[in-house]
Amino acid sequence: MASSRAATTERFGTLATELAPRSPRGPSDPVDDGRADPKRIYVMGMSNGAMMTLRLALEMQPAPAAVAAVAGTMAEKSECTGAPRPVSVLLIHGTEDPLVPYAGGGVGLGARRDRGSVVSVAATRDFWLRADGLQSAKPVEASFPHEGDDATRARKATYGTDAGPQVAIITIDHGGHVEPSRRFHYPALYTRIVGAQNRDFEAAEEAWAFFKTKKAP
Repeated sequence: MASSRAATTERFGTLATELAPRSPRGPSDPVDDGRADPKRIYVMGMSNGAMMTLRLALEMQPAPAAVAAVAGTMAEKSECTGAPRPVSVLLIHGTEDPLVPYAGGGVGLGARRDRGSVVSVAATRDFWLRADGLQSAKPVEASFPHEGDDATRARKATYGTDAGPQVAIITIDHGGHVEPSRRFHYPALYTRIVGAQNRDFEAAEEAWAFFKTKKAP
């Protein structure tokens, strides 16, 4: 136990050194320091984080090359300003999400829908197809091999080439408000509230496969 704790402390110490302020202005910026490529910035978020991710796709400077939004779509009444710019977008969403409806509407649980409203997954897809100039692109469709005895099924539609810009949607039929994972599974009590978890792929790995070929213009 002691050696494990020491190793953890050493790792966090290294991380703290990397993130330590190098000027009076605050923590160093890896892009400014030349440690990160400004044309290969990627963002991923889940739920509220997914909505934030989509806002960053609209407003972040420099623009991210690609983003992945899990169980979150775009706000129905957006306050983002300026014209959208080309950003590759991956959406992962369950059709039976009880908090952020697949078809759009009020955000919340049960009768309490007081956390704003969102547009549908299809409307979010169409927004980014227009922004990326892919309105006429034909989707390449595929299904994930199913694992387990649950009712969920995962299918993917991809618009555009891997070099980007590209828009992809992974729809989890009968899936809830939870990221798919083959290795990390939520307990039954949790999924009774948020809906079924798909186990056919790893969301983070799918996002990286989407990200790694993309560069901002």
